[in-house]
Amino acid sequence: TPLKFLCYSPRFATSHVNYLGKLADSLIDAGHEVVILSQILDSRLKSAGSDRARVIEIPQDEVGRAYERGTTGDTRAAWYSGE
Repeated sequence: TPLKFLCYSPRFATSHVNYLGKLADSLIDAGHEVVILSQILDSRLKSAGSDRARVIEIPQDEVGRAYERGTTGDTRAAWYSGE
């Protein structure tokens, strides 16, 4: 029996968007219906990760704009603990 999935995928990092998009595509391949709820935190990320799932976009708000202002193209430092 096909199921309906809602996938919340905040658009803040390419790796997360790609992973959840591939998960959505796998569920679609298995015959399920998938809707991606995509909250835009970083407007530089244009894709929701899947071309096959239905996408509902939540526009960028002040929290998203603050997040985007605080990030740069080089996010390697986010994984550095200082040790």
